[in-house]
Order: sequence, then C-alpha cells, then structure tokens
Amino acid sequence: MCLGKCLGSKHKFYTVPTREGNLLDLVFVTNPTLVKSSNNVPGISDHDIIITDLETKVHHQKSLPRKCYIYKKAKWDQITTDLKHTLEEVKEKHHQGAEVHQLWDTFKSQLQKTMNTNIPNKEIRSRNNIPWIKHKQRKMLKKKQRLYKQARKTNKWSNYRSFQKECKKQLRKAEYEYVNQNIFEGLNNNDTKPFWKYIKSKRQDSGGIAPLKKGTNLVKGQGHTMIKCNFDLILKGQGHTVLSVAFMMLFTKTEA
Repeated sequence: MCLGKCLGSKHKFYTVPTREGNLLDLVFVTNPTLVKSSNNVPGISDHDIIITDLETKVHHQKSLPRKCYIYKKAKWDQITTDLKHTLEEVKEKHHQGAEVHQLWDTFKSQLQKTMNTNIPNKEIRSRNNIPWIKHKQRKMLKKKQRLYKQARKTNKWSNYRSFQKECKKQLRKAEYEYVNQNIFEGLNNNDTKPFWKYIKSKRQDSGGIAPLKKGTNLVKGQGHTMIKCNFDLILKGQGHTVLSVAFMMLFTKTEA
C-alpha cells in the first residue's frame, strides 16, 4: 500500500522475471510512450540486469511549410486562356497516339504552371507554440534568461530568483485567462478549436514516425521525409534500405 502511494501515477514497464522466476527488479516511468525498449541480460550475481532504452524528453516533429494559393486575387481570364491552349495541346497529342499518362502529365504540368504564374501564393506553417504566450510573456522570458546568465557569471542569484517567481506568476495568470475567456467562450459558441489548441499545447507524447533500427543503432528522420527517401531508394533498386529491412523483419515468418 505504501509503495503504491509513493509511486502515484507511475507506470510499471518491466514484467519479465529477473531472479529464479521472480520479478524483483522493476522499471517505473511517468510517461510510458517515451520508452523504446526494455529487456534483461545476465548479471554478475543471481540477479539479471535490466536494460531500458528511453527518451529523456519529448521530440516533437515539426511540420513542413505548405503552399497556399490566394484564389480571390487570381487572374482568372489569363488562366482560362492558358487552359484553352492546354486543351488544344492535349487533343493534338491524343490524335498523335500519346499514352494516357503522357496526356495527364501535359495537363498537370500546364495547370501547375498557370497556377503558379497567375495565382498569388504564400507558405503556411503550423504553429505548435503555447497559445497564451504573447509579446509581454516573451519579453519576460527573455529577461529571465538574461538574468540567469548574469547570475551564473556573478554568482548572485537574488535578482534572478525574485524575477523567476514573478515570471511564473504572470505565465499562470495568462494561462488561466486564456482558459476562462477563449476556451469557455468558444465552447459556448460551439467552437471547439480553442479547446483542442489548448490540449495540443499540453501534450507530452512523442509524435510522428518512430525511429527505425539499423543493427544496434536507431535511425531517426523527419516523418514522411524518411519514408519517402527510403521508398525512392527501393523503387530505384538500390538494395535493402532501413525501411525495407524493418518491414521484412516484422512480416517475414521464421521457422521454429
């Protein structure tokens, strides 16, 4: 009972016996999603050694910027003219016996060309920042960092610690105001976007694609970029990639 109270919300991750069929050695974590693997090896005594591989902090995958067209500022007359020329070009290639994929490539390239020329665009980046951190709070955080550097040089921590308390107080106040105003007001108006934005800012799990194992090393990548690069190598026939090896290990049956 006392052990349960001390551990609180921690998760028991290791369940394999470590001494003569008994489970005497345990691994407890507060966030089980950060644990990559856990196993035991023979120790120097009658107890097995538990080896656990885990992340010390959450690694958030940054989303790549994406292009967004501003259609209300598009030159539709010029786009219509360009597409008429494209239609004639596609018809001519069709009469010459072009394949379907060739006709599609022609139409797609010409459409993309006229869109990039006649429709303004901008890059949109996903924002994973904390929603209640505004200009005032950022200034306080920068000042706190400056005071921390000064305290390390001079070994005088009184100014830093007093401002640290004030900074923490203001951040909590800003969070409470955001929750009470934006979230509740949004829910009353059937707008759940502020609520989910707040939930996203509080996440503590690693997102994206898990690292792949190559021998004894873990290979990390930027999400779909790693997958795309590996598939490109597979299609080009350049041997076994990390992704293909991991796939074969997972789905290939081994004889007992």
